[in-house]
Amino acid sequence: MTTPDTPKELKPCPWCGEVPFWPEGTPGVWRMHCRAFCRTPNCRGNAQGKSFPTEDEAIEDWNRRTPDARITSAERERDELKRERDLLKALHASSEQMLDTACGDAVADISRVEAERDELRAKVAELEVDKARLDFLDAMVAGPEPLRDGIDAARAKQAQERK
Repeated sequence: MTTPDTPKELKPCPWCGEVPFWPEGTPGVWRMHCRAFCRTPNCRGNAQGKSFPTEDEAIEDWNRRTPDARITSAERERDELKRERDLLKALHASSEQMLDTACGDAVADISRVEAERDELRAKVAELEVDKARLDFLDAMVAGPEPLRDGIDAARAKQAQERK
């Protein structure tokens, strides 16, 4: 509640949120201005041009103002578009991160499979050596003729591999 000694309650500007002020002017003529009006050309809160015979009437008129419905609708739509844009940016960043993770996992899987393949190739080579030794031992047991045939076959195989 206000008393004659206390200032009347002034609501902030419904467009920019700034507190209004009383400009200096003609005595007995009350005009209300939005502080942001001078700094913010798009603020529609200026009440300039409206003059009131009493301070109470000027305050009452100021406090009754509401933003134009078209303006608030456009501002709401703009704000919603900004939220959607921010959401899309966040989704894009998240999908890029997921893709990077998936690619990193795939590269790791490929490296692991290649290492396993190399290990298996080494084991196969060891088994081939073991088989050649067993064939040699079998040939020694069978006598010199099969041994010579096995040596010739091994030399032919090596010559073929070198080509």
